[in-house]
Amino acid sequence: MNTIKLNKNYDINLDQFGQIAIVSDTDSVKQNVITALKLIKGEYIFNVLIGIPYFDFLGQSKANNEIFQEYVNQTVLAVIGVQQVISSTYTYDKNTRTYNYFLTVQINGENVDVNTL
Repeated sequence: MNTIKLNKNYDINLDQFGQIAIVSDTDSVKQNVITALKLIKGEYIFNVLIGIPYFDFLGQSKANNEIFQEYVNQTVLAVIGVQQVISSTYTYDKNTRTYNYFLTVQINGENVDVNTL
């Protein structure tokens, strides 16, 4: 599978010839996982049902962590090419108000580490 390559700011990246850069295979799936985790539910105007409902969980007690983790896992499993979520953890930085994910997923039978840092 090929995907448009995104830079560290998740903007379209150009190759050395000034063409839109492409990423493929495992790197493509990894990038798609990270992109899926960054999508807030309701943000994508063509399908407001996809994404993670981050605003539902901000400021909530730790009792909702399992529910939130299930949203994360289901989002990752919905990415084409991901066969299984081996492990999934996250941290929330109150200063920057961001979630950082550390995952191991199975892609093409291989365990691959993915993180959003």
